Amino acid sequence: MNYYLRVAALVCLLGFLRGGPAASAQTGNSSDPAAQLPDGIGKGYVETLCGSCHGVEMIVSQRKSRQQWEGTVYDMLDRISPGLEREAAIIVDYLAEHFAASDGTASAPPVRISHQVLFNFKPDVTENRIAEVLTSGKQVLQGVPTVITVMLGKVLQGENTEFRYGLLTTFRSREDLEAYRNHPGHRKWVEEVFRPAIAKSVVTDIEASE
Repeated sequence: MNYYLRVAALVCLLGFLRGGPAASAQTGNSSDPAAQLPDGIGKGYVETLCGSCHGVEMIVSQRKSRQQWEGTVYDMLDRISPGLEREAAIIVDYLAEHFAASDGTASAPPVRISHQVLFNFKPDVTENRIAEVLTSGKQVLQGVPTVITVMLGKVLQGENTEFRYGLLTTFRSREDLEAYRNHPGHRKWVEEVFRPAIAKSVVTDIEASE
């Protein structure tokens, strides 16, 4: 983010946190997801910083533990601009207070997009190496905040005899899928671990109908 734009954004946010109009009262419009954000320190940051990448409806539809919110918030703000640790801490406190999972687990948002990759390993890739690729892939992809579920393993053949392995990740929206594709952890695993071991692959994205 451009330095001057970042400074301007933070100046506006100070207004939110000091009780400006956006932070002091809700809009009263029940159809507006932002109206579902309770008043409090941090609301302005959520609306402005979190809302700069996706709508706040993604937030109000989920419930997470403090640890889960920390993982999501710090990862997302680091992608906006390094050095937002103070803002991240305020956002985490706000979300942990108002959008906490009662049992410490995250609520599952509705699945809208399925991203499927069918593939085969190169003939010279050993079984141990295959296991390493699959295990590391699951660990890395589960750490991408926009991913809902990850499945990585052998294909139950049925009529398919061309591909022996498959990867399935699910998302809430096209924007979440795009964020996954651009996530540095995902890109690094694909470029350094996955592609060097793969002989052939085919990718399919499926979007649920309304």
